[in-house]
Amino acid sequence: GAQPVLWVSEEALYRPGKAIRGGIPLIWPWFGPHPSDAAKPQHGFVRTSWWQLTKTEENYAGETEISFTLENSEATRPLLPHPFRLALLVTIGQKLQVAFTMQHKGDAPVDITAALHTYFKIGDINQVRVHGLEGTRFIDKVKHGREDVEDKPLQIRHEVDRVYYNTTADCLIKDASLKRTIRVSKKGSLSTVVWNPWTDKAQNMSDFPDDGYEEMLCIETVNASDYDTITLEPGGLHTLSAVIGVEPL
Repeated sequence: GAQPVLWVSEEALYRPGKAIRGGIPLIWPWFGPHPSDAAKPQHGFVRTSWWQLTKTEENYAGETEISFTLENSEATRPLLPHPFRLALLVTIGQKLQVAFTMQHKGDAPVDITAALHTYFKIGDINQVRVHGLEGTRFIDKVKHGREDVEDKPLQIRHEVDRVYYNTTADCLIKDASLKRTIRVSKKGSLSTVVWNPWTDKAQNMSDFPDDGYEEMLCIETVNASDYDTITLEPGGLHTLSAVIGVEPL
């Protein structure tokens, strides 16, 4: 009888080339618009790519582990000319663990940004507070990139699109409506994005219910902005990971 922890839009479009509105889309090798070519897809291409399922097994702790891989191909070459190998390990137990490992197989360094763009299910956006980002500087995309410092637990009362940087802190979504706390812990990330489209943007997205903003909140584990770009050397690896758990309020 427990409520879902992840949110998926009732109007999500399940078709090739279209990102699913919900769950945990994987963002790579750029976060947001491409830095130099506006014709390339928003948030990169791996969230709309076909991955290969490589393993499903039960580990020593009784958790289910599911592994996927994605490698460069002729289809990816126009979008990213460098060879690469991506691996995703999803561990399902009392907590959800997601580890996204990227390997650069080219012969020159490459800069990337990435994200676990997680959509969380909440009871009522007006009864939610996000703890863990107090004292952290952020870039406010709604206010055209203005920078500020979070001075208290975050309450969502309007559209929010913020990149909090130089933070490794856990985020706690305290949900009075569902009487629970969702804790998001992370590694390999120095930035966290908080996003809720609010009313106007929700109404302008074809795969998003008009009132969907009331029951979702994105807390994203990211490598984003100039403060958290990852430079991969030839053969280099980087893992971006998050652990999601539910606690009493």
